[in-house]
Amino acid sequence: MRLAGIRQSTKLGVLAVAGLMLLTSGCGNWVTDEFGGYLGVTVDDSGAPVILVRACTPLTPYIELAEGRDNIPESEENVERGAWEATQPQDGISELTLLRPDRNWKTVSTASNLEPDKLFLVTAGSVDDNYFLSQAQFRPRELATLDGTSVLVPGDEDGGTRTISRQQFSSEGCTDPEYN
Repeated sequence: MRLAGIRQSTKLGVLAVAGLMLLTSGCGNWVTDEFGGYLGVTVDDSGAPVILVRACTPLTPYIELAEGRDNIPESEENVERGAWEATQPQDGISELTLLRPDRNWKTVSTASNLEPDKLFLVTAGSVDDNYFLSQAQFRPRELATLDGTSVLVPGDEDGGTRTISRQQFSSEGCTDPEYN
């Protein structure tokens, strides 16, 4: 009888903890799981970095630029280098010139002095936190090989990049399973 009571209280304890976790899971950071589009990196006529956003559904993007994990201890966060918010919802392709954003973007924090060999990560989601977009990464020295008609996109599971045409980025970004 005593074992049955222990088993019963253990079951109740597990159920109570599970219920508490379920009730509190909405607290803290909201994890967005709705895919909203892709990011790529290209250059403008002067060779300055341009983030391409391929919104697969109407959304208002929020973009962050951070230093990569090169020489950063695991206990530290990536250093934020810039953040921008679109001024209106976007659908399809939009562009953000990092060092000279146009009127379609509100600068939340300014990027400057992008060191040529430093790895930079670009992340994005929607302002309302309903969507996430793919990540992109680049080293400014890599951009010297681009001419504005090509785009750096995520490469493979190992975190590299690959180059595709701007036309491919624009036309196949939302439907091409190989693009993931």
